[in-house]
Amino acid sequence: MKTRYLDIDLMTPNQASKDVLFNSAITKIDVMSNCLVEDVKFSDINTDRLKAKYKYLLLKQDDSEDSSEMDNTIAYYSKTTNNWEYVPIKNCFMVIIRKKFCIGFFSGKKWEFRKFTGENINPME
Repeated sequence: MKTRYLDIDLMTPNQASKDVLFNSAITKIDVMSNCLVEDVKFSDINTDRLKAKYKYLLLKQDDSEDSSEMDNTIAYYSKTTNNWEYVPIKNCFMVIIRKKFCIGFFSGKKWEFRKFTGENINPME
């Protein structure tokens, strides 16, 4: 069973490894409670090029039907697992993108990006 908005795994009675599940859930809550991401990248990026101290918004590169588990996710480096983790974005999600100085809104199907002045922008340019 998972939570409604962040898809955090819930513990079940008599479940083994509850401490691992609990730590993973708390880490995900901590990451998602702050809506600031460093930058926007395409989801096919090599994670070696990302800095572990930042979170990133990963977008699908084109309009093809092919999808990846990293499309429309927030990527962060987990000290618990020593690996990059990906949190799927749900409908009506908002992020602040520090490097682009803009806000991104996700409608469930597409992203809209606006500078703090209100004008629409393409963050990949």
